[in-house]
Amino acid sequence: LPTGRKKLKEVLIDDKVPRERRQGLLLLAAGHEILWIVGRRRTGHYPVTDQTKRILYFQIKEKGNKK
Repeated sequence: LPTGRKKLKEVLIDDKVPRERRQGLLLLAAGHEILWIVGRRRTGHYPVTDQTKRILYFQIKEKGNKK
């Protein structure tokens, strides 16, 4: 997400995500703050920099994927 605050709907409209695909998107959130729209974009509020000490690593696999 951009450095300002935007509603999820506004981001998806700006990114031209069809309405019928929006419901199936995965989101990573902390409380009411969306950190990552999986496969699309992540928030700019928590960048990884030289001062970053800890990183939370996520790996998302499709159901039935044996890799």
